[in-house]
Formats: sequence, C-alpha cells, structure tokens
Amino acid sequence: MSIVTLLTDFGYRDWYVGSMKGVILGLAPHCTIVDITHEIPPGDVLRGALVLREACRFFPPLSVHVAIVDPGVGTSRKAIVARGGNMFFVGPDNGILSMAVELFEDKEVRAIEREELFLERVSDTFHGRDVFAPVAAFLAKGGEMMSLGRKLSEWVRIPFPEVTYTEAGLEGQVLHVDRFGNGVTNIPEKELRKIGEISSLRVSVEGLPHELRIRRTYAEVPLGSPLALVGSSGFLEIAVNGGDASKLLHLEPGKTRIRVLLE
Repeated sequence: MSIVTLLTDFGYRDWYVGSMKGVILGLAPHCTIVDITHEIPPGDVLRGALVLREACRFFPPLSVHVAIVDPGVGTSRKAIVARGGNMFFVGPDNGILSMAVELFEDKEVRAIEREELFLERVSDTFHGRDVFAPVAAFLAKGGEMMSLGRKLSEWVRIPFPEVTYTEAGLEGQVLHVDRFGNGVTNIPEKELRKIGEISSLRVSVEGLPHELRIRRTYAEVPLGSPLALVGSSGFLEIAVNGGDASKLLHLEPGKTRIRVLLE
C-alpha cells in the first residue's frame, strides 16, 4: 500500500485539502493519505521547506510527499517531481522541496510535463488539486518518474541556514515556532558538542537580559521560566516551561538571533 503525504498552507476551513484527497483517492484508491500539516502560514515557503525536511525522513520507502505552498501558482514557475533516496517529492519549483531533497546524496529532479495526467480543466489558482494531486496518484500506483518530464540540473533551492562559529562559541537563529510557542533554531546538537560539553554552555537570546543554561527537560526550571534544550528534532530550542516562548520572549523566525557561549 502506497503512502501519499500532504503539506500545505490551505488550513482546514475550506474544501481545498478535501478536494486534493478526493482526486488522489479517485485515481489511486488503495493508497493511504497522511496529513503532515496544513497550517503553514500562507505563502511561507521557507517554513514549508523546513517542516517537510523534518517530517519526511520518518516515512517508509516509496512514500510520495506533496508539498504545496505556492504563491507563484499560475505563473511561469515550473511544476517538478524529485526523488531523494527512495522517496518522491511533488510540488512547485519555488524551493519548498529543496531542503528535504538535499538530505539525500542520491537525488534526481524532473519537470512535470505530461499534461495528460492532469485534471481535464486546470485552474490557474489550484495546481495542488489539478496538477500535483494526480501526479502524486500516478507515482503512488507505481508510475515511472522518468516518464513525467525532462531531467533538470537547475531548480530552486533554499539552503538550510548554517551556524556561524565565533571566538566565543557559535551563532544561529530561530527558524520555526511550533504549536507550543517553542522557538526551534538552526543549531543542531552535533554542533553544540563540537564546542564543548552541553552542560557547560550558555545560551544568549536576543532581547533576553540573562543567559540560559541548556536543560534536558522543561521541568528542570520553574513554571513560567525560560530555558534552552535540545528538542525532539535534534536542534536547540528556546522554550518557557508551561508558557509560550514566542510571545514572552518575542521570538521571530528568521530574525531572532541566538548565541551559544562557552563557560
């Protein structure tokens, strides 16, 4: 049984997600559809790319990942399909697939050019339903990726923001604020270990007057207190025990700077 995942900025208020699922199930009725999320902020391609990168690695081989955050829908931007390792990725060529695909050394990207696979009437504003959903169903049924279009050497990439080493330690930034208000940074645990014992490091958050220690769990600080910890994604996070760090500490993805300092 094939798995098709969906990641969009459509929300759940309208019929958009349901329409995509209807198209996929109509063409590939035996596949399983998994929602990664439909709560990406509207038009936030970077956030979509980050979430897809973190989620895709936990799915089994031959899963088909459809990611639609597409402010350029209806323009000349290409529709693409990618293979990373033994998974497929379908979406617009605006960078949303790039962070996930770049996880794999063995990768291939092609233009989607077989218009006969699309729905009979293709809307200029809903390629998720009319183009990407039927292509995902085609792959879920075992269709050959190479038959979809020409191989691409150039396609839009959004690089994963790297940390910067300094004499005092390293610097990074908040990349994502999750449902609980935790600020997920671009600083992986392995980079922390390169500069010293994690328990001896101090974390400076832009706008916070005092530095934080890196804790193992939220409960190691009193309720309402800020802390730093390595979250389930393997990246340093800024949190508040029992509270919303994004509101209390004014964390902004792509703007709030984080410094990790040696003792």
